[in-house]
Amino acid sequence: MVGKADDLGVTRDTLWAGSLVFWQPARGSGYRFNLDAILLAGFVRPAHHIVDLGAGCGIVGTLLLAESKARQVTGVEIQSQLVGLAERNAQENGFRGRLVTRAGDLRAVELPFNVDAVVFNPPYFRVGEGRSAPDPGREIARRERHGTLEAFVRNGLR
Repeated sequence: MVGKADDLGVTRDTLWAGSLVFWQPARGSGYRFNLDAILLAGFVRPAHHIVDLGAGCGIVGTLLLAESKARQVTGVEIQSQLVGLAERNAQENGFRGRLVTRAGDLRAVELPFNVDAVVFNPPYFRVGEGRSAPDPGREIARRERHGTLEAFVRNGLR
């Protein structure tokens, strides 16, 4: 992955020898995806329509589409900056219309009825546990402020 920063506080990173592009917050400017998202996408069984709860910049959905593990991916993300980056990533990687990210709290957003599978990479820490992240966007992604593991599982089962 090679990062190239722009003037909006995001970087353009690539995977697969540059064939996939990911815009994400620059270091220190928000949550950046890590190896967990790549591994998660690798373990997902193929399905027609997959929902990604806490989609971030759309890394998991993009990988699922690129690997032909999904025909359609609907992401749900609470951070508006990440929703915009997920849309930008869908467009740049040729998945516009197949990777759609909805802004909202995963505990309240209505999921499509025709979903075959749900994936998520939930926050690692409960509120008050672990070391706080200095960046608010990263803190939201790392701490259960907007959904516990139970909430992710419960909403994935609806």
